[in-house]
Amino acid sequence: MTVTDLPKKARLLVVDDEAGARESLEAILEDDYLVVCAEDGYKALNAIQKEEFDLVLLDVSMP
Repeated sequence: MTVTDLPKKARLLVVDDEAGARESLEAILEDDYLVVCAEDGYKALNAIQKEEFDLVLLDVSMP
C-alpha cells in the first residue's frame, strides 16, 4: 500500500463561539477527521470561501 492508496480524511468545520466547545469537539474528532475551527459566522464563511469542507458543525445559538 502506498500513501496515495490511503483514504483521505474528511474535512470538518466546527463553528462555535465558546472556546471550550470548539476545543472539546476538535479533541474528539481530530483522530479521524481534519478539523478546522471558527469562532463566529464571519470566520466560518471566510473559511468556506477558501477551502471545501465535507461537513460543518454549527452552534445554532451563537450571537
